[in-house]
Amino acid sequence: MYKIVILFFFISPFVNANTDFKELSKDIYIGGKVGSTLYNNSCNKESLECNDFRPSFGGFLGYKINDIFSIEGGYSDLGKVKADYIPISGYQGVAKYSAEIQGYELGIKSDYHLSHQSVLFSKVGGYYWDVEKKGDEIGFKVNEKDSGTSLMLGLGYEYLWSKKLSTRIEYQWVNNVGGKNTGGSNVNLITVGIGYRFFGNDSVKPKSPLVIEKKAFKELNANHPDEMTVYFNSDSYTLSNHEVNKIHSLLEYLNSNEDVNIYIHGYTDNTHTEKYNYELSKKRAKSVSDYMLKLGIGENRFELSAFGFTNPVMSNDTENGRKANRRVEIYLIQE
Repeated sequence: MYKIVILFFFISPFVNANTDFKELSKDIYIGGKVGSTLYNNSCNKESLECNDFRPSFGGFLGYKINDIFSIEGGYSDLGKVKADYIPISGYQGVAKYSAEIQGYELGIKSDYHLSHQSVLFSKVGGYYWDVEKKGDEIGFKVNEKDSGTSLMLGLGYEYLWSKKLSTRIEYQWVNNVGGKNTGGSNVNLITVGIGYRFFGNDSVKPKSPLVIEKKAFKELNANHPDEMTVYFNSDSYTLSNHEVNKIHSLLEYLNSNEDVNIYIHGYTDNTHTEKYNYELSKKRAKSVSDYMLKLGIGENRFELSAFGFTNPVMSNDTENGRKANRRVEIYLIQE
């Protein structure tokens, strides 16, 4: 339990002191994992038999700093290595030895999104280990212990089944577990795991989409639309030249009809987290309004709203659908 307290102590500088637990809990996740451990050189050349490929299990706890980086800690039981040796006394028989290894890790996890559901990740950090070696020699017992900290590196793949549930497969390497009393060995750990992410009340829920009452414009050109959609590249809020030209086409009409206000709604696909997409949709809406301000449109004529990945116009399960959802909708309303 005290290891979890240490983890939260490490996390705390990244969390605003005014953040309540419901908001914080959206970025906390836990999970469990099982797998196998392979030790390098865990048994010396004098061993008669060495069993250094062992089952393992563990758990993890993390805090998502942003859409890329997380702080992650965990516990692992790396299994029991077993080996047979010629007795130290030289008498006939077999001396049976075993070593139990467990430890705690703490590190930084970095995510690379292949899609809205598939994530490659890497980890780097430290691993605090405890090793207890026991031996059954002829005439006496051996019981020795070591503990220490080693470098931990990891690579893995994670699949997001939903906002809360994920599965992962992971490879971890830990440098030189063990000491002068128990002997040292590099650790190779392969696990599969399942994760659960907590979600509290969403403090950044967007407003409901504006219900627009279509009013007849006094001097509306029949060929002039009263709404327009501007599209964006993935993870971008920069206007392309093509979209800039579309906005320019509104300029003459807006300058001639100063009683027409402009409602700008920003949206995203669902590639990233809810919080990330809300902020991105806000930046997209602002990018459009900032450009129109540069063209001389009065600031008091704008109303901006951000909706994140809500209200998609197409399914986010296809690339074409996600492309259609990365948008800003512009409504021209006569007040």
